Amino acid sequence: MGLWLKYLKLCKFAYGIKKPHAIYRMRLDSLSRNKLNLIKYQWYFYRNVEGLNPFKSIYFLIFWMYLGYV
Repeated sequence: MGLWLKYLKLCKFAYGIKKPHAIYRMRLDSLSRNKLNLIKYQWYFYRNVEGLNPFKSIYFLIFWMYLGYV
């Protein structure tokens, strides 16, 4: 995800593509499969990679969890 955000910061706009262009495989022991364990990595990303303050990090973490649920 960080790579795409880095590119989007360099561009003025982006278009969404509705057709999938990749295959996504989930293993039983993968990080993506266990969302509770993924929260700490997502928090690390917001704080250390994006450099967000704790309040913005909490906001985006809650938003990320909501979108993962619906």
